[in-house]
This record gives sequence, structure tokens and C-alpha cells, in this order.
Amino acid sequence: NAERAFEILVDVIAKQTGVAPLKTPDGWIDIAALWAAVHGYAHLLIGKKLSMFPAGDFDEHNEVIKQIALRSVPKH
Repeated sequence: NAERAFEILVDVIAKQTGVAPLKTPDGWIDIAALWAAVHGYAHLLIGKKLSMFPAGDFDEHNEVIKQIALRSVPKH
């Protein structure tokens, strides 16, 4: 569900930056950046714009989503 997805984003950012993102302005910017990146990836998949990636279920996209997350949020 949407709440769980949001929690995952927050957790990824916290692990990447070492800071609780919900408590700082920069953390909220990191949340927005990662959320936008993952949402964009999903939108592109749905629109069949990323034929180089599998069109399967969510589990087949875990590694790509992980890499998007790591590249979207710099280590602090």
C-alpha cells in the first residue's frame, strides 16, 4: 500500500544519509527526489517506455529500484 511504500522510501534515505529524513528540510527534499524518481520509473514502465527492463511484477524490479534510490539520494 501507499503508506508502506512511503515508509520504505524514508528508510532507504535514512540508511543512505544517516539522518532521519522526516526531521530535516534536506530530508524532505531527499524524500521528494526519491519519490519522484521511483514514480517516474513506474510511469515509464506502465507506458512501455523502458523496454530494456522486464515488464514483470514488482519483485523483478527490486534491483533497478534499489539503484535508482541509491543514485537519487547522495550520502551525506
